[in-house]
Amino acid sequence: MLPAAIATSLLLFCAAAAPRDTANQLGPAPVHPGQWTMPELVPGGSGTGTGNVDPSTLTTQTLAATATSPGTNANSTAITLTAADKGIPARVLTAYRHAADQLTHDKPGCHLPWELLAAIGKVESGHATGHPITDDGTITRPILGPPLNGTAGVALIHDTDNGTLDHDTTYDRAVGPMQFIPTTWRTSGHDGNNDGRNDPHNIDDATVAAGHYLCAHGRDLTNPDQLRAAILAYNPSDTYVRTVLTWMNGYRQTGATALPGNPAPPTPPTPNHPAVPTPPLHPSAPASPESPHIPEPTTPPTPKTIPGITIIPLTPRTPNPTPSTPPTMTQPNSPETTNPPSTPETPPTTAPPPTPSTVPTIPDPSGPEAEETPRESPNTALTAGNTVPTGSLPEAPTTPAPAAPAPASEQR
Repeated sequence: MLPAAIATSLLLFCAAAAPRDTANQLGPAPVHPGQWTMPELVPGGSGTGTGNVDPSTLTTQTLAATATSPGTNANSTAITLTAADKGIPARVLTAYRHAADQLTHDKPGCHLPWELLAAIGKVESGHATGHPITDDGTITRPILGPPLNGTAGVALIHDTDNGTLDHDTTYDRAVGPMQFIPTTWRTSGHDGNNDGRNDPHNIDDATVAAGHYLCAHGRDLTNPDQLRAAILAYNPSDTYVRTVLTWMNGYRQTGATALPGNPAPPTPPTPNHPAVPTPPLHPSAPASPESPHIPEPTTPPTPKTIPGITIIPLTPRTPNPTPSTPPTMTQPNSPETTNPPSTPETPPTTAPPPTPSTVPTIPDPSGPEAEETPRESPNTALTAGNTVPTGSLPEAPTTPAPAAPAPASEQR
């Protein structure tokens, strides 16, 4: 019994140590087994061979052999997809075929079929269905896998990109329609649409990068073992390999149908509102509403006194915008002349003052002092009770008028 137990242990050890294509274990991270969706097949199938065999009961070797066999023969397994499962968004299907053509040029010995890329894209992201995609292939709403925190059967990979690609600064996440993790994208990313950028969220970049990743190490994917090794390198899970090979066989045997894609939403139209003038780049302070000019108050002139007459300053009727120079006043005529004084140009009252015709009476010095009766002069219009416009106000003399000379009989 002991030798048998030792032999069994050695066999298990050798099986565990059997070489697997794990040259790059930093590929797209494994998801919890059982979360990959197998296709819903047409009952009974449409091909020859085993017919209604459930693919989940087949080994990955059998599925790989079926996927690499030329056409459908008596030894292959019929896997017929339903019309719904055959559908692939047109823009994504174009990317799969373009990437396969690109790899034919870049790595002609690999023989990468577009159906393998389509199968991986279906398992990883459902062909990015439901995510808007631009004309250049960019998925505008990022596709992010679960955090690789080492639980629930997934790998433990702490953050390596500071959240640049996966928006997670604690753990890495698989990103994009082909679900690359940031460390793998850093070494395996490609520019599939020649825009000068390597973007895992772009369907063209992601599919070309996936093709190069599957064709690494000189693999020839027409070889069933190398086909399995390539898928295991992408995600080291036997269940994952079986699911991908089932979809790959379905696309090879029944083809794919291009579906209307998920274009990025167009820019909403601008509402038809009245045009609003665009403000200047450097707006100036709003101008204050123009207010009527109010002239500054002027200091009223000091009243000038003439013996027996008081000059009262008058308030102008209408404010003038600017102060004006006071008009020159007319000096009264000297009492020595018999000529009557001149009359102002504009009478201050409705009735012009009468022009005096006689010389004022000279009081008798020997008699009682008599009150002098002033003669009519331009200044009589300035007594209290009269209103004279400012512009016609005569200037009063600065000194009292000289007394009249005495008669010759009283001169000594």
